Amino acid sequence: DNHWDYMNRFPDYINSDTITSLVYETGDWYFYTNDKYVDHYFVLAFANWSKMPVILSMCETEAEAQEQIRLLAIELNNK
Repeated sequence: DNHWDYMNRFPDYINSDTITSLVYETGDWYFYTNDKYVDHYFVLAFANWSKMPVILSMCETEAEAQEQIRLLAIELNNK
């Protein structure tokens, strides 16, 4: 199951029946023009249809990632 196929379908595939957990993880994958890698926070969803976590968004701060997860959890609980 290729989870990349689902990335452009947000929020269609996001629902409380398929998402098992929401997490964030720090990474340095974002490449800037000044040849520097800068830490970013990736908001990830674990879904029962994918063996790998699905990247939902990338945030510049930990607080922003936490807020995105909070809003997604509210959205999931309202579906």
